Amino acid sequence: MSVRNGDRDEGKLQVIEEAERMYKYTYEKCVGKTFPKSERFMLPSHIEEEAYRAESKLIRANRIRVTCKLEAEMRILLEEEAIGHLDELCHLIDAANLTGRISDREADHWTDLVSTTQDLALKWLKQQRGYYKDFLNS
Repeated sequence: MSVRNGDRDEGKLQVIEEAERMYKYTYEKCVGKTFPKSERFMLPSHIEEEAYRAESKLIRANRIRVTCKLEAEMRILLEEEAIGHLDELCHLIDAANLTGRISDREADHWTDLVSTTQDLALKWLKQQRGYYKDFLNS
């Protein structure tokens, strides 16, 4: 069933909305009182950087309007790199939990935010590969 023109709205891609939510939470944890000031340039810095890179690459991938093979490859590559950053982010959150910087409950919530973003990114990547298979196979 289609939606009438007057009832349509321009919405953000769900994976980008989730990535923004995940990054905001990550940023607040990293600059807040979760980690001691003496450690701000160690683990929290790496955590925030991975979250930022994941979100940034998803946004950059979405901005590419594919008209040729190179653009299709670039878009897919950015999406794959974002998923890799999300993997690394989960590892860093586990490290923060293992070192006692965050509780199990905090780690579970934080990891859920990252996992939701990652699941949406994987679905998006699969969809994009289908859309651009003609470009990618040429």
